[in-house]
Amino acid sequence: MNYKTIILASSRDLRRCPLTSSLATCLWPVVGAPVVERLLSGLSAQGVSEAVVCSNGCGAVIERTIDKTKCPDLTFMDEPFPVGSAGCIRDAVNGDADDVRGGLLVVFQGSMVSPPRIDELLKAHKEGGSDLTVFFEPKEQTAGSKKQAAENEQVAGSKKQTAENEQVAGSKQQGAENEQVAGSKKQGAKSSEQTAGSKQQTAENEQVAGSNEQLAKGKEKLPADCCLLSARRSRQGEGAGIYVCNSSVLEHIPAIGYFDIKESLIPALLAADKKIYHATLPGNVNNFRNRREYLVAAANAFNGLDANGLEKFNGLDDVWIGKDVEIAADARIVGPVAVLDGAKIERGAVVLGPAVIGRNSVVGTGSVVVNSILWDRASVGSGCHISDSVVAANTTVEDDAVLADTAVAVKGGGVLERIMRKICQRPEAG
Repeated sequence: MNYKTIILASSRDLRRCPLTSSLATCLWPVVGAPVVERLLSGLSAQGVSEAVVCSNGCGAVIERTIDKTKCPDLTFMDEPFPVGSAGCIRDAVNGDADDVRGGLLVVFQGSMVSPPRIDELLKAHKEGGSDLTVFFEPKEQTAGSKKQAAENEQVAGSKKQTAENEQVAGSKQQGAENEQVAGSKKQGAKSSEQTAGSKQQTAENEQVAGSNEQLAKGKEKLPADCCLLSARRSRQGEGAGIYVCNSSVLEHIPAIGYFDIKESLIPALLAADKKIYHATLPGNVNNFRNRREYLVAAANAFNGLDANGLEKFNGLDDVWIGKDVEIAADARIVGPVAVLDGAKIERGAVVLGPAVIGRNSVVGTGSVVVNSILWDRASVGSGCHISDSVVAANTTVEDDAVLADTAVAVKGGGVLERIMRKICQRPEAG
């Protein structure tokens, strides 16, 4: 089937977290390789021979950074001004309209770790009989959400039963009063109700005690489970950043100017009575837009990891190391963890995965790194605690710093970001 592959590579965003200010998300490293390189190499492995990479001001950096030998033949289109996702599609086929006429356009966001099979995308688009197909991540209910749903149903059932019991008790009491039952019988009814209430209270207390016991057991396993729970969070049920459309949609995109797929193209197609179809992917593609989603995507990348020159460490199945790595004898590493070329983990340090220690990076004496990523040449001082965070390339974190759910990066002018005390991170950052 005739189709053209288009990659929407993100640009730097100075308004967001320090990471996007310093590096476009499509170039964020995933176990040592830029995510857009992983996307392109995955497409190449499926037989994609050509692709257009659309960017806004970072095309030269992308071309210089990725290993093009692993990618399809690439055409780089670097827009001087933002033109929107649909505008990128328009410009990507500009001059090739005759070649794509009657064919399909397959569009991917550039920050995607695990591209799905293209033949499945094309099949879904054909079966939907639409002009544009929007793909979504699968909705996966975690064990925690299933348990919560069951508990909610149990609570709702208990409330309903309580209401029915109160209604029955009220009816009996009203009947007793209407019939002017003897005081002794009325007192007996009250005693029975009090006994029933006591039994119900006892049952509730037992349920609370059971919940507290379960919570205590969960807390006992927290150090081992916290990373795994963090890694399971994903963009379930959200847009996957993948579109397949007929080339005829180009007729609904203005020849110049900004035009977005979701905000502009889809409304234009609907206004023209065209068909929009949504399809759910069979598995997560690990697309990300911010630091938190990036940590999840990088953690999931360990599944079926391409060793890419890495070796197993001390026979462990979930710890990989590169060349010239130094790991102190008393350092502790619990996978999945990748320690890349030239990295150093000093005495008494602890690394709990999912985690990546970038090339020539250092984890200082006695420091703890949990569910975090150190980019190349990052340096963490002694006695630090880093959790759910990203330390960008060439960035130094000084001794005894505590970072939680945050990102730190080199400031403008090459001055290193110095972390002197505990950081209170704003929720919206990253």
